[in-house]
Amino acid sequence: VRSVLRMDLRTILRQLEMPLLLVYGENDNVVTPRDAARYAGVNNTVHTMMLPHCRHFPMLDRSNQFNRLLQDFLRTPDIKNLELKDEWVRRLR
Repeated sequence: VRSVLRMDLRTILRQLEMPLLLVYGENDNVVTPRDAARYAGVNNTVHTMMLPHCRHFPMLDRSNQFNRLLQDFLRTPDIKNLELKDEWVRRLR
């Protein structure tokens, strides 16, 4: 883990042309919010989101909210308009 944290991915991220969503947990003790902030705004294709009440695995800690965010990311042409929303609630007809 330490070797990954020492890597500075900003150079690589600057070269990417496709939209990229980086999702972090606000209570992550591996990649801290401070570490995550280094990648915010690296270029206009990189977007970072911090999920509340999560640690290192937001896709497990808040799976419904993470899945909603992922679906919205895949459907949103302009990731700058991406928002963190409540989880999906299935409605029965």
